[in-house]
Amino acid sequence: MNEIDEKLLRILVCPFCKKGVRLEGGLIVSDCGLKYAIKDGIPQMLYPLCPKCGEETRIKKEGKNKVQFRCPKCGNEFEDESIY
Repeated sequence: MNEIDEKLLRILVCPFCKKGVRLEGGLIVSDCGLKYAIKDGIPQMLYPLCPKCGEETRIKKEGKNKVQFRCPKCGNEFEDESIY
């Protein structure tokens, strides 16, 4: 089930950029472009999804103005400088 209550969606923000989110194609998408899964109606917003394979990523390195992510499945690495 990739549905989420509209009231909950309105109060959620991206944990990295602190900006609003929207529902797009069964995923939560933040204003900074990071995507998060929804499982059983519960947003999974601890780690964003890999843009390459869709697997949940991990934080590789966190700097002052950016965060680097790494996908444990495909090895893809990406960063988001719009964070903070």
